Amino acid sequence: MKSDNTLMPLLFTRTLRLKVRTEAYPWLSAAAMEVNEVFNYCNETSFKAATRTDLKRKGGCLRYAGKCFRVFERERLEGVKWQGGRFAQDAVGDWWLCLPVKVAAEETIAPQEAVGIDLGLKAIAVTSDGERLVAGRWTHGYAQKLASAQRRGHKRQAKRIHRKAARCRADALHKFSRQIVGQYQKIVVGDVSSLKLVKTRMAKSVLDSGWGMLKTFLEYKSQQAARTFEVVNERHTSVTCSTCGALSGPRGVNGLTVRAWICRDCGESHDRDANAARNIEHR
Repeated sequence: MKSDNTLMPLLFTRTLRLKVRTEAYPWLSAAAMEVNEVFNYCNETSFKAATRTDLKRKGGCLRYAGKCFRVFERERLEGVKWQGGRFAQDAVGDWWLCLPVKVAAEETIAPQEAVGIDLGLKAIAVTSDGERLVAGRWTHGYAQKLASAQRRGHKRQAKRIHRKAARCRADALHKFSRQIVGQYQKIVVGDVSSLKLVKTRMAKSVLDSGWGMLKTFLEYKSQQAARTFEVVNERHTSVTCSTCGALSGPRGVNGLTVRAWICRDCGESHDRDANAARNIEHR
C-alpha cells in the first residue's frame, strides 16, 4: 500500500472588504430601514449568500434581489470562491461588502528567528532588537478639530474626524505588523491588558495606542505567512535583567519614570522597554 506524503496547503479565512459605489446607497439604506434594523437585513443577505440562491456574480458586479451592485476593486473577486457574505454600513454611512474567503498561506522563511515585543504608551511597541513604534497620539492630534465640529453640531463631520484618526492608527499598525511578520519567524508579545488600564487615568492614551488591534494584526498576518505567534505573561519583565535574570530594575509607581537603569548584579546597562522585550522573547 503506497502512502501519500503530500502535504495539504495551510488554509485560513480572510475577509475581503469591498466598498460599494455610492449609487447603491439609497437602495441599501431604504432596505435597511424597512426591516427597522440594519443587522436584520445583513443577516438575511448573509443567508442568501451562504445558500447561493440569490446573490450572484456577473460581469464584475454582484446581483442581489434584482439589483446590481458595483464595488471598488472588483478585480479582487476574480477566481475567488466565498462562503457567505454581508453588506455592512460604517459610522459615516458608507456601505461595504464583506466576503469571507478561504486562501492558502504562503510559506516563506523569515531572515531572523524570533523577536519579543513589549507594548507601552510612550512607544506603542518596542522589539527585543530595539525597533520602536512611537505613539502617534492620533486622537490627541485631531482633538481640536473634533471639539470644533461638536460645538457647531456637525455630527457627520465629527464622525469623519473619528474615522480619519482611526485610519491613521490602523495604517501605522498595519505597516509595523507587516514589517515584523516579514522579518521574524517567531513573534512573542506580552499579555498587557488594555481592558484593565482603560479604568485608570491613562484610559485615553491606552485606547489611542491600539494594543488589541496590533495583536490582531500580528496574529492573522503570522497565520497568513505560516509564522509562529504567541502571547506570554509579561509579569516582572521590566524589572528583570535580561542578562543575568536578577530582579534589580526600578519598581513601583515612581519607577515607571525611570527609562534606563543599570543592573546592580552584573553591571549591564538596560533600556527599560527593550529589556522587557528581550525577557518576553526568552519566555
